[in-house]
Amino acid sequence: MVRGVPGRREGQVEAVETHEIIYKSQGGKCVPDNEIAVCRPDHQRTHFLIEPYLHREELYKIKKGEVDEDNLEDAVSVKR
Repeated sequence: MVRGVPGRREGQVEAVETHEIIYKSQGGKCVPDNEIAVCRPDHQRTHFLIEPYLHREELYKIKKGEVDEDNLEDAVSVKR
């Protein structure tokens, strides 16, 4: 399931991209357990290009369903 960050315009369609939670360079594998589908802005957040950032721990919680889209804002980290 694609997750979004609150503030995104309702009905806005984004391209879906795949992000590896643990990078191959860090020993991660190209397997479904290590991948998450994200929209372009969220993918940029996983690479720390735009705020609020999405960290590995947060991605695991999203993937496991521990964070729903309504509470995602509380789960993401903002650079201080």
